[in-house]
Amino acid sequence: MKLLLIIGFAALAAVANAFKDPCICTREYMPVCGTDGKTYGNKCMFNCEKATNNNHLEIAHEGACDEHKKEVENTAQKHCACPFLWAPLCGTNERTYPNECVFKCHQDEDKDVKIAHTGVCKGFPQMQEDEQEIEAIMDPCACDRVL
Repeated sequence: MKLLLIIGFAALAAVANAFKDPCICTREYMPVCGTDGKTYGNKCMFNCEKATNNNHLEIAHEGACDEHKKEVENTAQKHCACPFLWAPLCGTNERTYPNECVFKCHQDEDKDVKIAHTGVCKGFPQMQEDEQEIEAIMDPCACDRVL
């Protein structure tokens, strides 16, 4: 009987610890910059990295580490809750928008801008860098967990 009681408490403790896992995160894109110079998709992803790899890591500031890296990012962060999805659109203003939601958000401020075509605008210099950043933010710590 005591053995069953001990096993029961151990199982309960294991389940309780599973819900404290810092690596079960949403895909909400609210970037933070770590003291390691890396941009994390949100505070949860930052906490996952800190808990699993670097206990001395701290948040340097909210927002991406290099604010000039993606001009479209600032538009999305102003007042729109858009998914972090890379489905680029080129506007008639020759700006590349990462997805339709961000485009529509910008359109609220600039009614004259229309979609010129799908994909990045000609001369978009950061496409490969943006794809690498997206892959870096979508790290394995943020995987779906089935309990």
